[in-house]
Amino acid sequence: MAQRTKKYTVRFYKARYGADGKAGCLWDLLSPLAAKDSVAKVMPAGDTAYQLRGITLSNDNNSLTGYLVRFRLDKPAVGSKVSLEEEYLELDDGKEFIEKNHFVLFKESAEIEILGYQCSREGGVISVMSRYLTFITGEQETISFDDILTKESLNVIFRKGLIKSVEFTVAKPISKDPKVDPEDGWTQESFDMLKEAGGTKFTAKIAIESRSLGLLKKAKDNVRKLLRSEHTKRLKVKISGVDEPIDLFAERIHDKIEVNVEDGGIILPESIYQGIRNVKDQKQHHFDANFIEN
Repeated sequence: MAQRTKKYTVRFYKARYGADGKAGCLWDLLSPLAAKDSVAKVMPAGDTAYQLRGITLSNDNNSLTGYLVRFRLDKPAVGSKVSLEEEYLELDDGKEFIEKNHFVLFKESAEIEILGYQCSREGGVISVMSRYLTFITGEQETISFDDILTKESLNVIFRKGLIKSVEFTVAKPISKDPKVDPEDGWTQESFDMLKEAGGTKFTAKIAIESRSLGLLKKAKDNVRKLLRSEHTKRLKVKISGVDEPIDLFAERIHDKIEVNVEDGGIILPESIYQGIRNVKDQKQHHFDANFIEN
């Protein structure tokens, strides 16, 4: 019988601790959870809840692994391909079905931490991971994750072409006051206008019509800040010599991993962690372009 496999999308992010990214490091928050008998807090979220589990340090102390659990209050139904009969699984009192998102946190340098995150629709998206980590700090700091561009996009946008236009959409969170990087002027000004108008979403396009000139260098700096902001929902940049605007949200580092499904339908966490590490090695030139190369 052929080996059964399952595919997952893996995305990579730069961890940011605090609105300006300078309030601490994620490693110091997570590594104590690797201690024996350490139990992370459970974060209630409407009709579900989340918790970090399985935090383990690597032998070289340069990475750690773990997974974010989502507790399911509903009972999934089970059935057969040869029968129309269905039934709901029953659990012992106090137990709930769980979904998992596995991750690897890499210490890229003294200042840079990179998160490789397994995407799963049944579990928690990266914004939930951000809310959970902020929760376990006691809401003292906001922890978020910045998208990382491919090397090719970095070269075109920031090192070669003239920026002819920037289109972006910023959305204000409904349930809380936004915490904005104090150096992110465009986002703050967008929120100021939203507050004045009583709105929740701001869209703008900034362009220059000159054939020989591009937007000022400050525009490039603001594009980087918009890319880092959790409040940015859309970001496109038109570059001289390129026919169509570049969608920066489509040019982020990600890939597919394929892992074995063991007997009984079990997927071993170690196979997912190894898949994330393999993609990280394959994409290392992109990380170097973002954080090492000038």
